[in-house]
Amino acid sequence: MPKGIPKNGINKGWFKKGQNSFNKGRKASWMIGKKNPHWNNGRYTDKNGYIYILSPDHPYKDKRGYVKEERIIFEKEMAHRYLLPKEIIHHINGIKDDNRIENLMYFPDQNTHKKFENAIKGNPMSGKHHTEESRNKMRGKRLSVYGENNPNYKHGKYSNKR
Repeated sequence: MPKGIPKNGINKGWFKKGQNSFNKGRKASWMIGKKNPHWNNGRYTDKNGYIYILSPDHPYKDKRGYVKEERIIFEKEMAHRYLLPKEIIHHINGIKDDNRIENLMYFPDQNTHKKFENAIKGNPMSGKHHTEESRNKMRGKRLSVYGENNPNYKHGKYSNKR
């Protein structure tokens, strides 16, 4: 039997127990960047449909050195500065890979962006002010449950006579 193969005939690998490979934890130099067969000129689309561009000098890049394309476009065309991580760029038509400047809208923070999104969707929790009618309805419910209109208020559960 050849040296290195166990007697039972099953080859468990090239290394002896406890021995590490010479390149453990390192990427092969021939697979980095343009040499990689999957290289796409420093661009990729994530699972949510956003396009990322390799920008190693950007101060707010991710750990791999990529930044969302819409942020780079907005920074160059409109802001003329780096956008802070809390600042949001919104796609007006909802298509995440449509990064034309006329399709991008700036929001200073997530809270403002969420209010805008809710207002567009017609969500009742959108931060819109209630009408006088809806306020009165809510007041009526509160009074009937907690106030003098509640039958338990004077004589039952909430009375001082116990």
